[in-house]
Amino acid sequence: MTIILTTLMFMIATEDIAVDGWALTLLSEKNAKLGPTVQTIGQTCGYFLAYTLFLAFNSADFCNAYLRSEPLPDGLLSLSLFMKFWGIFFVLFGLLLLFKSENTVRVELTVKEAYTTLWKIAKAPQIRFLIFFLFSRKLFFSVFENMTHFKLLEKGLKKETMGLLALIAFPCEVIFSLITGKMTTTRILVPFEIGFMIRLVVCVLELLLVYFSDGLDSILGFGSVIALVIISSFATNLMRGSSGALFVRLSSKTSIGGSVMTLLNTLSNLGYSWPIFFIMSLVDFSTTKPCVGASGSDASVGVSGSDASVDGYYVVGVSSVVLGICWFFFLRCRIRQLEKLAPL
Repeated sequence: MTIILTTLMFMIATEDIAVDGWALTLLSEKNAKLGPTVQTIGQTCGYFLAYTLFLAFNSADFCNAYLRSEPLPDGLLSLSLFMKFWGIFFVLFGLLLLFKSENTVRVELTVKEAYTTLWKIAKAPQIRFLIFFLFSRKLFFSVFENMTHFKLLEKGLKKETMGLLALIAFPCEVIFSLITGKMTTTRILVPFEIGFMIRLVVCVLELLLVYFSDGLDSILGFGSVIALVIISSFATNLMRGSSGALFVRLSSKTSIGGSVMTLLNTLSNLGYSWPIFFIMSLVDFSTTKPCVGASGSDASVGVSGSDASVDGYYVVGVSSVVLGICWFFFLRCRIRQLEKLAPL
Protein backbone atom coordinates (compact mmCIF):
# COMPACT_ATOMS: atom_id res chain seq x y z
CA MET A 1 0.00 0.00 0.00
CA THR A 2 2.86 2.41 0.82
CA ILE A 3 4.49 1.77 -2.55
CA ILE A 4 1.19 2.24 -4.38
CA LEU A 5 0.36 5.50 -2.62
CA THR A 6 3.91 6.84 -3.05
CA THR A 7 3.81 6.05 -6.77
CA LEU A 8 0.37 7.62 -7.06
CA MET A 9 1.48 10.82 -5.32
CA PHE A 10 4.57 10.99 -7.55
CA MET A 11 2.40 10.78 -10.66
CA ILE A 12 -0.03 13.37 -9.30
CA ALA A 13 2.83 15.78 -8.53
CA THR A 14 4.26 15.26 -12.03
CA GLU A 15 0.82 15.90 -13.51
CA ASP A 16 0.45 19.09 -11.47
CA ILE A 17 3.73 20.46 -12.81
CA ALA A 18 2.77 19.57 -16.39
CA VAL A 19 -0.69 21.13 -16.08
CA ASP A 20 0.70 24.27 -14.43
CA GLY A 21 3.25 24.64 -17.22
CA TRP A 22 0.58 23.97 -19.83
CA ALA A 23 -1.65 26.64 -18.31
CA LEU A 24 1.10 29.22 -18.85
CA THR A 25 1.44 28.46 -22.58
CA LEU A 26 -2.04 27.28 -23.58
CA LEU A 27 -3.61 30.72 -23.97
CA SER A 28 -2.49 33.27 -26.51
CA GLU A 29 -0.65 36.43 -25.45
CA LYS A 30 -3.89 38.37 -25.86
CA ASN A 31 -5.83 36.06 -23.53
CA ALA A 32 -3.01 35.27 -21.09
CA LYS A 33 -4.61 37.47 -18.42
CA LEU A 34 -7.59 35.08 -18.38
CA GLY A 35 -5.37 32.19 -17.21
CA PRO A 36 -6.14 32.53 -13.48
CA THR A 37 -9.88 32.74 -14.20
CA VAL A 38 -9.78 29.59 -16.34
CA GLN A 39 -7.78 27.73 -13.69
CA THR A 40 -10.06 28.84 -10.87
CA ILE A 41 -13.21 27.79 -12.72
CA GLY A 42 -11.61 24.46 -13.63
CA GLN A 43 -10.54 23.80 -10.04
CA THR A 44 -13.98 24.79 -8.76
CA CYS A 45 -15.71 22.41 -11.19
CA GLY A 46 -13.26 19.62 -10.36
CA TYR A 47 -13.76 20.07 -6.62
CA PHE A 48 -17.51 20.09 -7.12
CA LEU A 49 -17.54 16.87 -9.14
CA ALA A 50 -14.98 14.99 -7.04
CA TYR A 51 -16.06 16.09 -3.57
CA THR A 52 -19.31 18.03 -3.22
CA LEU A 53 -21.38 16.10 -5.76
CA PHE A 54 -20.03 12.73 -4.64
CA LEU A 55 -20.73 13.38 -0.95
CA ALA A 56 -24.26 14.53 -1.77
CA PHE A 57 -25.13 11.50 -3.93
CA ASN A 58 -23.31 9.13 -1.56
CA SER A 59 -25.35 10.36 1.41
CA ALA A 60 -28.51 8.38 2.08
CA ASP A 61 -29.92 11.29 4.11
CA PHE A 62 -29.50 13.76 1.24
CA CYS A 63 -30.90 11.37 -1.39
CA ASN A 64 -33.87 10.43 0.77
CA ALA A 65 -34.65 14.06 1.56
CA TYR A 66 -34.38 15.56 -1.93
CA LEU A 67 -34.16 12.85 -4.61
CA ARG A 68 -36.37 9.95 -3.51
CA SER A 69 -40.01 9.47 -2.74
CA GLU A 70 -39.29 6.42 -0.56
CA PRO A 71 -36.24 6.25 1.75
CA LEU A 72 -33.49 3.68 1.17
CA PRO A 73 -30.48 2.82 3.36
CA ASP A 74 -27.84 3.75 0.76
CA GLY A 75 -27.06 6.74 -1.43
CA LEU A 76 -27.35 6.84 -5.21
CA LEU A 77 -23.59 6.70 -5.80
CA SER A 78 -21.20 4.28 -4.12
CA LEU A 79 -17.50 4.93 -3.56
CA SER A 80 -16.46 1.90 -5.62
CA LEU A 81 -18.51 2.97 -8.65
CA PHE A 82 -17.21 6.53 -8.35
CA MET A 83 -13.56 5.37 -8.23
CA LYS A 84 -14.01 2.98 -11.17
CA PHE A 85 -15.61 5.64 -13.37
CA TRP A 86 -12.93 8.28 -12.76
CA GLY A 87 -10.13 5.72 -12.96
CA ILE A 88 -11.26 4.72 -16.46
CA PHE A 89 -11.77 8.38 -17.37
CA PHE A 90 -8.23 9.32 -16.31
CA VAL A 91 -6.68 6.45 -18.28
CA LEU A 92 -8.61 7.30 -21.45
CA PHE A 93 -7.92 11.02 -21.12
CA GLY A 94 -4.22 10.35 -20.56
CA LEU A 95 -4.09 8.21 -23.69
CA LEU A 96 -5.82 10.95 -25.63
CA LEU A 97 -3.15 13.46 -24.60
CA LEU A 98 -0.48 11.27 -26.21
CA PHE A 99 -1.81 12.33 -29.60
CA LYS A 100 -1.72 16.06 -28.83
CA SER A 101 1.07 17.93 -30.61
CA GLU A 102 2.70 21.06 -29.19
CA ASN A 103 4.88 23.68 -30.82
CA THR A 104 6.94 24.89 -27.90
CA VAL A 105 10.55 25.81 -27.34
CA ARG A 106 12.16 23.16 -25.15
CA VAL A 107 14.60 24.30 -22.50
CA GLU A 108 16.63 21.37 -21.23
CA LEU A 109 17.57 21.55 -17.55
CA THR A 110 18.94 18.86 -15.33
CA VAL A 111 17.17 18.08 -12.09
CA LYS A 112 20.00 19.75 -10.16
CA GLU A 113 19.79 22.91 -12.30
CA ALA A 114 16.00 23.08 -11.87
CA TYR A 115 16.20 22.81 -8.07
CA THR A 116 19.11 25.25 -7.95
CA THR A 117 17.05 27.78 -9.88
CA LEU A 118 14.06 27.29 -7.58
CA TRP A 119 16.29 27.74 -4.52
CA LYS A 120 17.73 30.99 -5.90
CA ILE A 121 14.21 32.26 -6.54
CA ALA A 122 13.07 31.34 -3.01
CA LYS A 123 16.03 33.19 -1.40
CA ALA A 124 15.08 36.57 -2.89
CA PRO A 125 13.86 38.97 -0.11
CA GLN A 126 10.52 39.74 -1.73
CA ILE A 127 9.90 36.05 -2.42
CA ARG A 128 10.62 35.27 1.23
CA PHE A 129 7.91 37.74 2.18
CA LEU A 130 5.61 36.17 -0.41
CA ILE A 131 6.19 32.79 1.24
CA PHE A 132 5.36 34.30 4.64
CA PHE A 133 2.25 35.87 3.10
CA LEU A 134 1.09 32.53 1.67
CA PHE A 135 1.75 30.72 4.96
CA SER A 136 -0.07 33.22 7.18
CA ARG A 137 -3.04 34.57 5.21
CA LYS A 138 -5.32 31.57 5.93
CA LEU A 139 -4.39 31.27 9.60
CA PHE A 140 -7.15 33.61 10.75
CA PHE A 141 -9.94 31.72 8.96
CA SER A 142 -8.91 28.18 9.89
CA VAL A 143 -11.19 27.82 12.92
CA PHE A 144 -14.20 28.99 10.90
CA GLU A 145 -13.52 26.86 7.83
CA ASN A 146 -12.96 23.72 9.91
CA MET A 147 -15.39 24.09 12.81
CA THR A 148 -18.33 26.30 11.88
CA HIS A 149 -20.16 23.53 10.01
CA PHE A 150 -19.93 21.30 13.11
CA LYS A 151 -21.32 24.12 15.23
CA LEU A 152 -24.18 24.58 12.76
CA LEU A 153 -24.98 20.88 13.06
CA GLU A 154 -25.02 21.26 16.86
CA LYS A 155 -27.48 24.10 16.47
CA GLY A 156 -29.91 21.94 14.52
CA LEU A 157 -28.89 22.26 10.88
CA LYS A 158 -29.44 18.89 9.20
CA LYS A 159 -26.68 17.04 7.35
CA GLU A 160 -28.73 16.86 4.16
CA THR A 161 -29.21 20.62 4.34
CA MET A 162 -25.44 21.06 4.51
CA GLY A 163 -25.17 19.05 1.31
CA LEU A 164 -27.81 21.25 -0.33
CA LEU A 165 -25.86 24.37 0.66
CA ALA A 166 -22.77 23.05 -1.14
CA LEU A 167 -24.80 22.45 -4.30
CA ILE A 168 -26.27 25.95 -4.13
CA ALA A 169 -22.83 27.51 -3.68
CA PHE A 170 -21.35 25.89 -6.81
CA PRO A 171 -22.94 28.11 -9.52
CA CYS A 172 -22.22 31.14 -7.35
CA GLU A 173 -18.53 30.20 -7.17
CA VAL A 174 -18.31 29.97 -10.98
CA ILE A 175 -19.89 33.42 -11.35
CA PHE A 176 -17.62 34.85 -8.64
CA SER A 177 -14.57 33.43 -10.45
CA LEU A 178 -15.55 35.38 -13.57
CA ILE A 179 -16.00 38.55 -11.53
CA THR A 180 -12.62 38.06 -9.87
CA GLY A 181 -10.99 37.56 -13.28
CA LYS A 182 -12.30 40.96 -14.39
CA MET A 183 -11.11 42.64 -11.20
CA THR A 184 -7.54 41.30 -11.39
CA THR A 185 -6.84 42.75 -14.85
CA THR A 186 -5.81 46.14 -13.38
CA ARG A 187 -4.69 45.69 -9.76
CA ILE A 188 -3.84 42.09 -8.94
CA LEU A 189 -3.96 42.22 -5.12
CA VAL A 190 -6.76 44.75 -4.59
CA PRO A 191 -9.35 41.95 -4.87
CA PHE A 192 -7.41 40.06 -2.19
CA GLU A 193 -7.64 43.03 0.17
CA ILE A 194 -11.38 43.36 -0.44
CA GLY A 195 -11.95 39.63 -0.03
CA PHE A 196 -9.86 39.45 3.15
CA MET A 197 -11.89 42.15 4.89
CA ILE A 198 -15.21 40.70 3.70
CA ARG A 199 -14.14 37.30 5.01
CA LEU A 200 -13.32 38.77 8.42
CA VAL A 201 -16.78 40.38 8.56
CA VAL A 202 -18.36 37.03 7.64
CA CYS A 203 -16.36 35.37 10.43
CA VAL A 204 -17.86 37.79 12.95
CA LEU A 205 -21.35 37.10 11.57
CA GLU A 206 -20.74 33.36 11.82
CA LEU A 207 -19.79 33.73 15.47
CA LEU A 208 -22.95 35.73 16.15
CA LEU A 209 -25.15 33.31 14.23
CA VAL A 210 -23.81 30.27 16.08
CA TYR A 211 -23.93 31.99 19.48
CA PHE A 212 -27.43 33.48 19.33
CA SER A 213 -29.32 30.90 17.27
CA ASP A 214 -31.35 28.30 19.13
CA GLY A 215 -32.29 26.40 15.99
CA LEU A 216 -31.46 26.68 12.31
CA ASP A 217 -34.28 24.57 10.90
CA SER A 218 -36.46 27.66 10.36
CA ILE A 219 -36.65 29.60 7.09
CA LEU A 220 -34.87 32.57 8.69
CA GLY A 221 -32.06 30.39 10.02
CA PHE A 222 -31.64 28.57 6.72
CA GLY A 223 -31.66 31.86 4.81
CA SER A 224 -29.01 33.30 7.12
CA VAL A 225 -26.74 30.31 6.58
CA ILE A 226 -27.19 30.49 2.78
CA ALA A 227 -26.37 34.20 2.77
CA LEU A 228 -23.18 33.66 4.79
CA VAL A 229 -22.11 30.73 2.59
CA ILE A 230 -22.55 32.79 -0.59
CA ILE A 231 -20.79 35.88 0.79
CA SER A 232 -17.97 33.74 2.17
CA SER A 233 -17.62 32.04 -1.22
CA PHE A 234 -17.36 35.45 -2.90
CA ALA A 235 -14.64 36.59 -0.49
CA THR A 236 -12.71 33.32 -0.86
CA ASN A 237 -12.84 33.56 -4.65
CA LEU A 238 -11.52 37.11 -4.53
CA MET A 239 -8.53 36.01 -2.46
CA ARG A 240 -7.88 32.83 -4.44
CA GLY A 241 -8.25 34.49 -7.84
CA SER A 242 -6.03 37.37 -6.83
CA SER A 243 -3.28 35.01 -5.66
CA GLY A 244 -3.64 32.93 -8.83
CA ALA A 245 -3.19 36.01 -11.01
CA LEU A 246 -0.02 36.88 -9.10
CA PHE A 247 1.32 33.33 -9.52
CA VAL A 248 0.72 33.41 -13.27
CA ARG A 249 2.48 36.74 -13.68
CA LEU A 250 5.50 35.61 -11.64
CA SER A 251 5.78 32.29 -13.50
CA SER A 252 5.08 33.36 -17.07
CA LYS A 253 8.61 34.39 -18.12
CA THR A 254 10.84 31.78 -16.49
CA SER A 255 12.02 28.65 -18.30
CA ILE A 256 10.72 26.48 -15.45
CA GLY A 257 7.34 28.21 -15.20
CA GLY A 258 5.47 24.99 -14.46
CA SER A 259 7.75 24.17 -11.52
CA VAL A 260 7.53 27.71 -10.16
CA MET A 261 3.74 27.69 -10.48
CA THR A 262 3.54 24.34 -8.71
CA LEU A 263 5.87 25.58 -5.95
CA LEU A 264 3.69 28.65 -5.35
CA ASN A 265 0.48 26.60 -5.41
CA THR A 266 2.02 24.08 -3.00
CA LEU A 267 3.03 26.83 -0.59
CA SER A 268 -0.47 28.28 -0.87
CA ASN A 269 -2.04 24.89 -0.07
CA LEU A 270 0.34 24.38 2.87
CA GLY A 271 -0.74 27.78 4.15
CA TYR A 272 -4.25 26.37 4.38
CA SER A 273 -3.41 23.01 5.93
CA TRP A 274 -0.64 23.67 8.45
CA PRO A 275 -2.72 25.76 10.95
CA ILE A 276 -5.48 23.16 11.29
CA PHE A 277 -3.80 20.97 13.92
CA PHE A 278 -2.71 23.93 16.06
CA ILE A 279 -6.05 25.72 15.80
CA MET A 280 -7.98 22.57 16.74
CA SER A 281 -5.62 22.03 19.67
CA LEU A 282 -6.16 25.61 20.84
CA VAL A 283 -9.93 25.17 20.62
CA ASP A 284 -9.76 22.01 22.71
CA PHE A 285 -7.34 23.58 25.19
CA SER A 286 -9.46 26.70 25.74
CA THR A 287 -12.76 24.79 26.07
CA THR A 288 -13.85 24.02 29.62
CA LYS A 289 -16.95 22.47 31.13
CA PRO A 290 -18.08 22.50 34.77
CA CYS A 291 -18.32 19.06 36.33
CA VAL A 292 -18.68 17.58 39.77
CA GLY A 293 -15.68 15.69 41.14
CA ALA A 294 -15.67 12.73 43.46
CA SER A 295 -15.82 14.96 46.52
CA GLY A 296 -18.72 16.98 45.15
CA SER A 297 -16.61 20.05 44.39
CA ASP A 298 -16.75 21.80 41.04
CA ALA A 299 -13.97 21.27 38.54
CA SER A 300 -13.31 22.13 34.92
CA VAL A 301 -12.20 19.82 32.16
CA GLY A 302 -11.40 20.41 28.51
CA VAL A 303 -14.20 19.30 26.19
CA SER A 304 -15.72 20.21 22.87
CA GLY A 305 -19.46 20.65 23.02
CA SER A 306 -22.35 23.07 22.97
CA ASP A 307 -22.87 22.77 26.76
CA ALA A 308 -19.34 23.96 27.65
CA SER A 309 -19.07 26.84 30.09
CA VAL A 310 -16.24 28.29 27.98
CA ASP A 311 -16.39 27.21 24.34
CA GLY A 312 -13.00 27.41 22.69
CA TYR A 313 -14.64 28.02 19.31
CA TYR A 314 -15.61 31.51 20.40
CA VAL A 315 -12.32 32.19 22.17
CA VAL A 316 -10.18 31.18 19.20
CA GLY A 317 -12.66 32.71 16.75
CA VAL A 318 -12.61 36.16 18.33
CA SER A 319 -8.82 36.02 18.72
CA SER A 320 -8.44 35.04 15.06
CA VAL A 321 -10.54 37.98 13.88
CA VAL A 322 -8.60 40.47 16.03
CA LEU A 323 -5.24 39.07 14.90
CA GLY A 324 -6.44 39.04 11.29
CA ILE A 325 -7.30 42.74 11.45
CA CYS A 326 -3.89 43.54 12.95
CA TRP A 327 -2.11 41.36 10.36
CA PHE A 328 -3.89 43.09 7.50
CA PHE A 329 -3.28 46.68 8.55
CA PHE A 330 0.34 46.12 9.63
CA LEU A 331 1.29 44.32 6.39
CA ARG A 332 -1.01 46.07 3.95
CA CYS A 333 1.76 48.18 2.39
CA ARG A 334 4.10 45.18 2.08
CA ILE A 335 1.32 43.15 0.46
CA ARG A 336 0.72 45.85 -2.13
CA GLN A 337 4.42 45.81 -2.98
CA LEU A 338 4.01 42.22 -4.16
CA GLU A 339 2.17 43.63 -7.19
CA LYS A 340 5.41 45.27 -8.27
CA LEU A 341 7.38 42.02 -8.35
CA ALA A 342 8.88 41.41 -11.76
CA PRO A 343 8.31 38.01 -13.41
CA LEU A 344 10.83 35.50 -12.09
